[in-house]
Amino acid sequence: IAQRGARQHHRVRVAVRESDPPAGHPRVETPTGPLPLLRGLSALQRATAMYPPGHPMVAQRLQELADGVGRHLTQLRLEPHDRLGADPTVRLDLINGDVHLDGVRFQHENTTDALFARELVDLGIHSIHITDGVTPDELLGVAGLLTRFKEGTSGDTVAAELVRRGVRHVSLGRIVPLDTRWAAPQ
Repeated sequence: IAQRGARQHHRVRVAVRESDPPAGHPRVETPTGPLPLLRGLSALQRATAMYPPGHPMVAQRLQELADGVGRHLTQLRLEPHDRLGADPTVRLDLINGDVHLDGVRFQHENTTDALFARELVDLGIHSIHITDGVTPDELLGVAGLLTRFKEGTSGDTVAAELVRRGVRHVSLGRIVPLDTRWAAPQ
């Protein structure tokens, strides 16, 4: 309760009870799109660039990203999919300036999101795929790799850097435009 003059203002927190999930299915927060993941990766990359390993800020940003990725992967495990035997995979793609999560297009909410997406594309990274089983250490390895590539201090390829850092559940890729026009020889 806050008092201002003769009036009292009450802050009320409204709680909405969701229906119970079906038997055997845990309650999962529905992912809100790719932007929290993009922001989480951006925040972790900045933290690893500014602070030494083990710093509380790095640990906090890492936990936030790992939680977000975990929510998305859990949701994917619960949804039916047409990829037989495939592990659930979070597919974050940057195509023509837009962010796509699992094939669904989202627009940037602010210039910071757009700037980080542009930085990734400038590094040659258009696609980030995270498969089930990813560990926080792997996410930290990806953030460290991005820092090294942004600084221009990595002489290895992305694939070699991922292997060196023990990253097995995250792939970084480039999307190459495909010319589908076909002309018959005359």
